[in-house]
Amino acid sequence: MKADGKNFKKNNEEKMKKWFLRALGSLKGLRCVSWTLNDSDPQWIRDGIVQCLANLPTLEEFNIKWNSEISGNIRLDRISNLKKLSIEGTTQAFRGSLLEQAASIISSSPNLTSLAVNIGDFDVAEDDALTFNSVFNMLPSSLPPLRLTEVISRYCPLHLDEVALQHLKGLRSLTLEGHPDEEPDDVDGNEGENWQMENTSDAEEDEDGEDGEGRGSSPHRPNLEPKPVLVEKIQDQRPKSTAFWDKLRLSDIQLEKLHLEDVDHAALGYLASYSGLRALHFPDIDASRGAIVNHLATTFFTAVLPKHVETLEEVTLVSSYVSVWSFSAQNLNLFSQCKKLRTLHVPWEPDAADSIKTLYSILDLPKTFPCLQSLTISFAYPRNIREANGGNPWHRRRTDYFRKVKEFFPRYEKVDNTKNLYVVEAGGLRFKLRPCEDSKGYRYQFAPSKTRKKGFLGD
Repeated sequence: MKADGKNFKKNNEEKMKKWFLRALGSLKGLRCVSWTLNDSDPQWIRDGIVQCLANLPTLEEFNIKWNSEISGNIRLDRISNLKKLSIEGTTQAFRGSLLEQAASIISSSPNLTSLAVNIGDFDVAEDDALTFNSVFNMLPSSLPPLRLTEVISRYCPLHLDEVALQHLKGLRSLTLEGHPDEEPDDVDGNEGENWQMENTSDAEEDEDGEDGEGRGSSPHRPNLEPKPVLVEKIQDQRPKSTAFWDKLRLSDIQLEKLHLEDVDHAALGYLASYSGLRALHFPDIDASRGAIVNHLATTFFTAVLPKHVETLEEVTLVSSYVSVWSFSAQNLNLFSQCKKLRTLHVPWEPDAADSIKTLYSILDLPKTFPCLQSLTISFAYPRNIREANGGNPWHRRRTDYFRKVKEFFPRYEKVDNTKNLYVVEAGGLRFKLRPCEDSKGYRYQFAPSKTRKKGFLGD
């Protein structure tokens, strides 16, 4: 019986192999392939997929992800002539193998323009020898410099040394996540420029930036007049990445798209040095840093945003706690100059005294931005709930905020919906614009989604 069982399994595997390879061989004209590689996959499956990919002359984009070490007999270097490569691994112990495989593919794709490396969601040591630069250092010396226009680096620190800059001269899109904050200050002894504003507020006197801890409070908002000046560095509790951004500026690399997990003065100084940004995403601004976060926001709205109003199409500013980053009438006047804006994600303070007026100002934005296609609102919580003892104040506040938006969204009425969005998201809740039954106008109604996004920003 055991022998018969083995033969049965072997016969089934042979049939599966035959049909699998035949199906792979029938694939023609593919331009993009995504492959999740598991250590339990038989070798013939891996070899068959690699053979298929190697025989696809139209293949331009390849995304590969695995959860364990790739054995050396997988010839990923047979995949060639790619324009976009994304490589991801979730096992920290095998990061070296991941980077070696990335280098082997790149060596066969000299026309590569987009490179994404994600070595897993875990802490990265600042002195870790395995970085994004390791991929560049593994490339053959005979390979001409790449002409990368897009780099996505997640949990794989990128340093702008001489070798890396050779491949990044044409860089236009940059995503950095999970990076250590500190970069060595070694740019001709220059410690970097820190764009700051004159002290236009009392934010430093109240490190929390709030008028007390009770509900209905909001931070004192400084005067956001566009008068940027260079002043002494304001002390932050975290190290700066001045060398990184100085090198971008000195290399005359002017990004059109920047996705940065958090923000510091060095990054804002770089963004204030030129014009032409099309997409800017700060999806996780750390608003727990006291007065410094308000100085960063003031600098952004006065020294950075005005430089890019003619070109900005996408803006994401997400701060989980109350700060000057939150949407207000003052920064509305600055945003209103971005006539090409298509996507906007802003934080809103439900506990502020003028929260409903501000909410309706946000819902009025489609009239200001005729090109707006996506509008997302996230909640900005009072910072004092981070230190609350007992219970779950964050959960209670979120429940209150859900009730608030469900109550006040339907009260917002528009006579004409021709220039309004049909769907707006607030804290992960979706609202659709529908005709009113009792008038000729339109109102937003709560529209629960059957497939709600997991891990939605602001949720």
